[in-house]
Amino acid sequence: MCVLTGLAALLSAPAAAWCGEADKPVEIEVLLFAGGEGMEFYLQCAREYEKLRPNVKVNLSGDPRMPDKVRIRILEGTYPEITNIPDGSASWNLIRGGFVQPMDEFLDAPAWDEDRTWRSSFMAGALDQYTDGGKVYGVPLTYWVWGIWYNKAMFEKHGWKPARTWDELYALCEQVKAAGIAPIAFMGRYPTYANSLLQSAYYHLAGAERFMAMLDVRQGSFDNPEFREAAALTQRLAVNYFQKGSSGMSHTEAQMQFFQGQAAMIVCASWLKSEMKGNIPPGFRLGTFNLPVVPGGKGDPTAVNAWNGYFWVMKHSRHPREAADFLRFMTSRKMAAEFCRQRDQPAAIRGASEGNLSSDLDGLVAMGKQAKSIYSYLPLRPEMDQHWADMITKLIINEERITPDDAAEMMERAAASVRSHGKHERLPCSPPRI
Repeated sequence: MCVLTGLAALLSAPAAAWCGEADKPVEIEVLLFAGGEGMEFYLQCAREYEKLRPNVKVNLSGDPRMPDKVRIRILEGTYPEITNIPDGSASWNLIRGGFVQPMDEFLDAPAWDEDRTWRSSFMAGALDQYTDGGKVYGVPLTYWVWGIWYNKAMFEKHGWKPARTWDELYALCEQVKAAGIAPIAFMGRYPTYANSLLQSAYYHLAGAERFMAMLDVRQGSFDNPEFREAAALTQRLAVNYFQKGSSGMSHTEAQMQFFQGQAAMIVCASWLKSEMKGNIPPGFRLGTFNLPVVPGGKGDPTAVNAWNGYFWVMKHSRHPREAADFLRFMTSRKMAAEFCRQRDQPAAIRGASEGNLSSDLDGLVAMGKQAKSIYSYLPLRPEMDQHWADMITKLIINEERITPDDAAEMMERAAASVRSHGKHERLPCSPPRI
């Protein structure tokens, strides 16, 4: 592949370097999960790309049920070129099965609109989550950071301050309750949102190395004092301070409770505002503070719980090279900046978020700037996903709740079962730095 630098060179050079025969009409199919990001940005990318690559037609569609549709297509052997089916066991099963195109050849070529490689255009650690055996399989666009969002006007009225530690968060929740307001809205029909709290607590208690060992289900990673304490911290918050009736709420219902002023805070990632676009009352001002730390813990107190939304090129599709080229355009700095402006959501592209987010994201941006490292629930062992869901449900949702000791023993048994099957042996990567 010839080396091209700068946007002018990329557009003036033959598209065949990326797209096969430049004068031969090509259609690529892009099947996306239609979630909180909406579809407008992706459709805009498709139309603008077609203007720059006249020989390529981008057939792009989205559906909340897309994971099921993509699964059927793969079973049929009629592969779309690109999909973003949700992360976890589904994506890793596709990678393990040889269905996903390794992206390294393309990542080492120039970025779309800058004099650097496509690989170096991504934020530190953004490509790590779907790197295996020295090969990168997932291309990220969105940059999701977990935090505690709060109603700024409500906090200012009552003189409340964001919390930094678990004890400060409990004290804040008591102040909110005393004012007759629910402290935290929660999407109880999707209790795995609370895993962000438990996993964060464990990271701060046990440190980065043991956190990564836990994700790789090493022996003793759950049946230990730090995991029990993390489970106890999470359970205490849920039982005492989650909004009454939250166990029956969906994510959007809980988020509406928050935006309607029925709760002072909500635990969510950076897609919150984007997902609720059009349903936020005029003048509502958002604030964000980091998930609580444990004083004296072994984790980096500045760290953020961050991960990314990924896209995959199907290896056995008709036009994987053209698909890679479209993703290169979609993740260019220009288009990533447009994504940030449209959705008010950070992107995983270096420099794209700067100056392109509203003041509602100031707290989130500040968290990222202060962070010396990141940690996240990397799916090193996606076989554990259902066990995490079962455990957190029994810990915080069920009326007859399990104890933190029960939670630790339950997860240790699950980890032993996963290890006994020997699936997807891999060493955990070092915690990436920002």
